Amino acid sequence: MYSGKSKKRILETYASYSLLYCKDCGLFFVTSGDLSYIRESTGYDNYYEDLIVSFLRQWGSGTKTDFIRLLGDKVSDVLNDKQKDNKVRNLLMAMKRDGLIKRSDENRRTGTWVLAKDDSE
Repeated sequence: MYSGKSKKRILETYASYSLLYCKDCGLFFVTSGDLSYIRESTGYDNYYEDLIVSFLRQWGSGTKTDFIRLLGDKVSDVLNDKQKDNKVRNLLMAMKRDGLIKRSDENRRTGTWVLAKDDSE
């Protein structure tokens, strides 16, 4: 995904794995043979939040399923479907706590999300 020695820096190397950190994207890469695990930092959460806000500006409202489809190919491939679902749910709850979005109805299971305030002025 990220190539080039300028973007990666080896922090520690052991016989079984290497820990890499990308300063540009804020990701940690732990590699072991053919397996790689990516631990995402909060820097990418801001990017995901921006995508959700852009979606809501364009379409007016959206469901959690819409956001899972929107972010599905952007979050780490290491995450399974349940983990991606949890990631989107946690993002929506954090955005709600921050006052960026709100539910348009009280149905917690199938409710739709809208921007909390109209910032088109």
